[in-house]
Amino acid sequence: MALPWLSALPAIVTLRQVWAEQYTDPPEPPRWRAVTDLASAGALIASPYDPEARWSTKRGVDWVGYKVHLTETCNPDTPHRIIQVETTPATIQDDQLLPTIHTALAAEGLLPREHLVDAGYTTAAVLVTSQREHGVAVVDPVARDPSWQAKAGEGFEKARFVVDWEAEMVTCPAGKRSLSWHPVTDPTKDAAFHVRFARSDCLACADRTRCTKAKSEPRELMLQMREEYEALHAMRQRCRLRLNFGSPAELVVARWPRPGGYTARQGGVVARSAAVVGRRRCAGRSCPMPSHCTWRRC
Repeated sequence: MALPWLSALPAIVTLRQVWAEQYTDPPEPPRWRAVTDLASAGALIASPYDPEARWSTKRGVDWVGYKVHLTETCNPDTPHRIIQVETTPATIQDDQLLPTIHTALAAEGLLPREHLVDAGYTTAAVLVTSQREHGVAVVDPVARDPSWQAKAGEGFEKARFVVDWEAEMVTCPAGKRSLSWHPVTDPTKDAAFHVRFARSDCLACADRTRCTKAKSEPRELMLQMREEYEALHAMRQRCRLRLNFGSPAELVVARWPRPGGYTARQGGVVARSAAVVGRRRCAGRSCPMPSHCTWRRC
């Protein structure tokens, strides 16, 4: 006879959930679910010993567990102190964390004027909302323009187009004006406006091969909201960075002011967190009052 209290045991509850996630439902015979039938990694239990831990992968390293984001003061004339720690499931993206970190720092009166972070934290939205809602200037390299025009070095990337926001008009490097400007209604798109140039202008342009690979269609641009677009553009101009999409030590930054020994201190913060409280695996950082640094450890 089944005992009612037995089904309520945490271990049994976890087992029932894992079974439902990994195996097909009755009346079919039990079999492993196809990969396409599984929930996302953020929803799946990855370990029966810790139901809240999640599987993730980063730069070829797989792990089951969490991410820890460490915020440390990094003023040159005062001791460096870890003043905020945020722990999240391993699947949570870094750029989702700064609003939470800033809210926690504000509650303790520890908001910085400048907050140094890794490139993973710096999206256009974060640059804008951090300044608008907390008066914090987020400082650090942003991801470069991923388009082939920008990677080519001689192509007409988005930054070379002049945007007239009031007139809702864009002028290309060859001096031609856009034909249309429409709002983007698809919520999955990371853009607010769709800009299209005239086919007649683009087909006749001597610089067409530097601008588009389309055989017969004109150049099109996707623009973010003005505030986000200008913040991202200004940060890229300020950084003049080369990004190898690797660890912070692999960033090569020209004319970029930051506290001395930034990368070395980042490693020190992460190493201390591992040695003192047993955190393991990979790296990451952030700074407040007047500067903070935030690092990530997985």
